[in-house]
Amino acid sequence: MVTVSLEVGNAQNIETIKVASKPGLSGGVNLGGQFYSANGITNRRSPFSYNFSGNLRFKWGLLNVPLSFSFRDQNLSFNARFNKFGISPYYKWAKLHIGHRSMRFSNYSLNGKNFFGVGTELTPGKLRFSAFYGQIRNHLAQRDERIVGGTLVPTFRRRAYGAKIGIGSRTNYIDFIFLNIKDLENGEVREEPIQGVQLDPAENLVLGTQWQTSFLKRFRFGGTINFSSFTENANLRGLPIGRSSTGILKNFITINPSTRFSLAGELNAGFNLRSFGMGLQYRRVEPNYRSLGMTFIQADVESYTAMTNFSFFKRKISFYLRGGFERNNLRNLDYLGRQRLIGAARLTLLPVKGLHIGVHYSNYQYESVDGLVEITDTLRQVAVNSSMGLNVNYTIRSAEKSFGIYASLHRNISMDLSPILTIAQDIVTLNGNVGVRWDWKQLGLGVRPALIYTKIQLEGINRTNLGASARLSKDFMQERFEAALQLRWSGIREETLRIGHVFLSGLNIRYQLSNAHQIAGIFSYMDRSSSVRPDFNEFRSSISYGLKF
Repeated sequence: MVTVSLEVGNAQNIETIKVASKPGLSGGVNLGGQFYSANGITNRRSPFSYNFSGNLRFKWGLLNVPLSFSFRDQNLSFNARFNKFGISPYYKWAKLHIGHRSMRFSNYSLNGKNFFGVGTELTPGKLRFSAFYGQIRNHLAQRDERIVGGTLVPTFRRRAYGAKIGIGSRTNYIDFIFLNIKDLENGEVREEPIQGVQLDPAENLVLGTQWQTSFLKRFRFGGTINFSSFTENANLRGLPIGRSSTGILKNFITINPSTRFSLAGELNAGFNLRSFGMGLQYRRVEPNYRSLGMTFIQADVESYTAMTNFSFFKRKISFYLRGGFERNNLRNLDYLGRQRLIGAARLTLLPVKGLHIGVHYSNYQYESVDGLVEITDTLRQVAVNSSMGLNVNYTIRSAEKSFGIYASLHRNISMDLSPILTIAQDIVTLNGNVGVRWDWKQLGLGVRPALIYTKIQLEGINRTNLGASARLSKDFMQERFEAALQLRWSGIREETLRIGHVFLSGLNIRYQLSNAHQIAGIFSYMDRSSSVRPDFNEFRSSISYGLKF
């Protein structure tokens, strides 16, 4: 099967386009093929795949169109669509979005979600208006391969539309927000649930306001308040417990026993000088608060925090500190509540030339997006809620060579976002590495050996990886040909038992035929041995040709 990916570049200001005497086309195209083989496991990719992509810019008169495209086959373990395109031209105060785009209303409504549809942003004078209509993807359709395999669960077509209208400028404004997202049961054909995993049709209505004011060029005050009505399963019948009427809300969202009403918002104030700043913040996210316009948010939390930042000695010492009080169980729904002191600190030192030292700590995060962490043979969606780390980097440079040594140690406690409640829990990871860098400019040679250490605590079991890596790179033919060899080996232990090892090797090459033509290749091999899982090895490679004009 062949899919098409088409995406028009960043927003384009039509007002700045200059008249061209004749049509012109610039950019580049790339043609590549990928090869894959595996022993000991089922193939995770097709044995052969290909892609054809490019970035072009067409100019003619007042027309200026940046364009990117990609053709590729779809024989992967994930049967996902790759066809994407988008364009966001603008003229003076008017901007238009078409295709796969993203917009932001506030931190608690539409924030970071990509949609496929149409949208607009208008700012004539003091008026501020944004609106969109389209579809967004349900990220829960992707399931952890440890639980149900590396697959996408069939789900509903998720329709979304919303608007934000306000008045003011970039630093002084007030906005009002409306967001409605609904799963349409007739949007896609549902298949049988995969190993008991089934997604119910959800609906979400968010109403909010946000504002900010600045005065005396140093002081600021702002905030946002958002109301969310979230229905987990629109197929249920009846009214929410304790409610006999839902008023005007029933015109926008299905109200039933699975519907939850909640608030979220924050207030903040502060001031900034050249080398000193202070601020205060109050934040509250009630239990069950959700917005389908966001990837993730931690609910049932209230906090009071203060922050300060300052620097000394021409910024050779910089310090940031934030601390306060946090509690949960806001509606007394849990038997036990939690109250704790929260804080974040970051210290940066530049004591001598070439030496950089950074230390950070945080035991709370206000992120609205999740990430991925690899645990043995699987990937988990996580959100970091506590982290600390140390980075040291020292570099000496001269005209002929450079030498550097670096070391880092990081510890994270992440919230497991797996929808399978029986395994959802905290994941503790500890990562450390130390290495050196040698570069000889005249020889075009670079050497980077390192020691690596990773420890993951999950489900009461400690898994440890300890090993070494090395990278050797070399330029030939006056930098027209480049090659880099990478090697990595690590042993795997569970508690005190050694259960296997992982060996990775890779070779990257690039040959510049001329200023317009380039050939590149990537070759990698992985060998994984384990006493608790089947041994396997994989070989992957790709060869590509690029043309610039």
